[in-house]
Amino acid sequence: MSRQDPEELLVGDLTPDELTAMRGRAANDPDLAAALSLAEALSAADADVWRAAETPSLRFAPDGAGRELPVWSRLCIRSDARQHSVGAPFVTALATVLLVVGLGAGFLLRGGLDGGPETDTRLEAAAPVSLVRAGTAPVDAGGVARMVAGGDGRMVVRVHGLPPTGDRGWYQVWMHGSGRTVSVGNFRVRADGTGVVKMPLRVDPRRYPAMDVTLQTPADGNRHSGVSVLRSSGAA
Repeated sequence: MSRQDPEELLVGDLTPDELTAMRGRAANDPDLAAALSLAEALSAADADVWRAAETPSLRFAPDGAGRELPVWSRLCIRSDARQHSVGAPFVTALATVLLVVGLGAGFLLRGGLDGGPETDTRLEAAAPVSLVRAGTAPVDAGGVARMVAGGDGRMVVRVHGLPPTGDRGWYQVWMHGSGRTVSVGNFRVRADGTGVVKMPLRVDPRRYPAMDVTLQTPADGNRHSGVSVLRSSGAA
């Protein structure tokens, strides 16, 4: 008679007659007797014993096991002692480089907002041009502009005391000289009345010595609105 495993014996499902017959066969079959004894012991065990039993970990061979990984895969992943896929140093280094590049790009893109102008030491050292209240601007309105001329010309303007622009308006910076007016750039003002903008300067300040800041609306388009709120000292 072939050996019978305890797992194949569902003692609880046998009728009394079937169990008696099984015991009779086991009397002449030592292997069957051992299996039956163990099956009866397991069937009689309390349920908590089964719940406390440790389940062995399952292992399986994934598709492609035993085949050599492509070069790119070997660079990107490896397996540890527990067969977990983990990032290789190449991926970690690449992620770090991308993060640094992304942060650097974000910093440069913020050049026209708060924080950008403070990093330009040459621009900050330039002589200040005072911007004083004009027209119907609030009495405490004012500002200052600094300029660096040349091939990499640029300007930073800081204002305070101006009404916030909201979504339907903006402030425009203009420079005047020799009967001509040139638009330099535009900006918006926060709820607290302040604003900071850094912009390219493509004209020579010596040829365009006067400056003013106007309040613009979509109806004005790219034209000077005529509503000046700040002017450089001495400008008409």
